[in-house]
Amino acid sequence: MKMILTLAIASVVSMSARAQEWDCYAPMPGHPTAEERIAFIREIADYAVGAERKYGVPAPAIAAMAINESGYGFTRTALNANNLFGYKWRSAVSAGNRGAWELECQPAWDEGNRYIRFADRADAVDFVASRLATSVYYRADTEAFGAAMSRGDDRSKAIASWVDAIADPYNYKPQLYARSIKQLMNNALDPSDILSASDNLYRLTVLSETSAMGTAMPKNVGANAVANADHVAAVGKAQKAAYAVRSTNGCLALDTDVIGWPARFVRECVYPAGTDRTGYVLLVDVKPEAIATWIETSCTQLLPNVGTCFSTVLECAKINSGMMFPIGGNMMEDMDNSPWKNYFFRNGMTVSIRGQPNGQTDQIPLDRQKELARISDTAITRIPSGSTRFWRTLPRQFAERFPGEGAPASLATSTDMQRWLDLVRAEFQKALESPNNRLLEAWVAAHPQTLAAGRCPRDDES
Repeated sequence: MKMILTLAIASVVSMSARAQEWDCYAPMPGHPTAEERIAFIREIADYAVGAERKYGVPAPAIAAMAINESGYGFTRTALNANNLFGYKWRSAVSAGNRGAWELECQPAWDEGNRYIRFADRADAVDFVASRLATSVYYRADTEAFGAAMSRGDDRSKAIASWVDAIADPYNYKPQLYARSIKQLMNNALDPSDILSASDNLYRLTVLSETSAMGTAMPKNVGANAVANADHVAAVGKAQKAAYAVRSTNGCLALDTDVIGWPARFVRECVYPAGTDRTGYVLLVDVKPEAIATWIETSCTQLLPNVGTCFSTVLECAKINSGMMFPIGGNMMEDMDNSPWKNYFFRNGMTVSIRGQPNGQTDQIPLDRQKELARISDTAITRIPSGSTRFWRTLPRQFAERFPGEGAPASLATSTDMQRWLDLVRAEFQKALESPNNRLLEAWVAAHPQTLAAGRCPRDDES
């Protein structure tokens, strides 16, 4: 393989100067632009997922390798030979009867300046993926990755291990090369040692749901990544069953921020409960595309080989929350067809408020319900379970998945309760502008076996 590409080229004044300053292995000066990077990632993502489906090589790594070695499609070999991986032409047989293209500027120290000319970019990805799956140098590593996926191992770690394994002999500087690939998998638009929630390549996977074969990053890159259309429709259908959205006031938008939530995220709902009760609640307005993407992301990261993951996690959201995330107010419930009872919420969890018991059946005046929906956190005397919606994420589950975030071990003190309320609010607000919801991720990580079996778990089930 040729040298690891330098992706930043100094700008120049004239066309002749550009020609002189175009390093032989680097992308064309002035390229790629931000838009060109996104366009290349969108295209290569489909080819990489197809390669994983066909050959078992990890799609995120294949995409990152293509980006790294082709400068997002703007090296000379990429532009003139559709060669995205720097594969050299040794013979017609080894090239699969493909032709050759000569890199005339190549320095003498780099032996062999003839490169395979591919029909198109898809042809290049298919060729390299097949070599990584069948060559004596890489076959065992790809088989080990497949075995790790079959066992249900952490997908991201298995991909990183595959990159480390194939780097030598794939590249003459294996450690540096492996790090470059991992940085691109962390952030395809701005390579980094830190994982980007929106622009990482780990979201590329082969989904095994029969209704939706495709990628977890299908056509968009960034915070507004578009989820599978069937998944979005399924979430939308589930949301329609939420009783509070059958409001009498149309769930009005707020004019001002409320209890730490930007007004743009929140709707004010007055809703009927039975024939003679009225409830008031502040709900987060979550689009079905966001929920579908959250579920896809967590299933991709944690249960990539479980074909029923999406449908099971969605069903659990319906059961556990009715597809509603109340940040404040009264969520009246008629469990087991009993009389409607008042339950007060804050940041997706049931709370006890001083002077206003839960579980009572009387009609609380609407003005009082509005006051309680906006009351300070300091009036909260107890958080019974600490489980927060849409699923049932507990503080200990979040602490286990993200030990550095300071989630409390229990909710015994007012300080612990406030820390959990603040953490849930911050995480959910971040999730509304990201393809990943870490509250969901922590819940899925706590129940892999039960979810893989297609059941909604109890809090104490793994």
